[in-house]
Amino acid sequence: MIRAHRARADTPTGFEQLGQGLSERQRSLLTLLSTVMEPTRLAEVRDSLVVGNDVDDDFEALPATADDASIDALAERIASHVVEAERSRPGLRDPFAGSSAGEEEAQKVLAHAFVELFNPAQLRVLQRVEELRGKEAHHHGHERA
Repeated sequence: MIRAHRARADTPTGFEQLGQGLSERQRSLLTLLSTVMEPTRLAEVRDSLVVGNDVDDDFEALPATADDASIDALAERIASHVVEAERSRPGLRDPFAGSSAGEEEAQKVLAHAFVELFNPAQLRVLQRVEELRGKEAHHHGHERA
């Protein structure tokens, strides 16, 4: 699926300044996102990556056989970065809004890409990050009420 949507093998337009800092997996994912995301949303993704954080290397290096404690600890670290990025860039909360492919199709493409690009432990981290984001959003919703 990712091969069918890959526009080119190198860094996607707009992400050149990150060039050497991106892994091949990150470059592939960004290339795919550039085909299904509306340009303004993609720019928000780019800007959040330019800020960077210290968990990327740990996520990239996470072995497929990582234990639950390692997965949970990394997911908590990533979730805090994701929540902060979404606070400063609200468009990241709904990344496929306005997608020319349609939101549902864009989500399907991304899901297939994740299965191809990430190992089972990394997929569990991403799933756990989503759970933690949901709890954070629910928690903040009650604070405002």
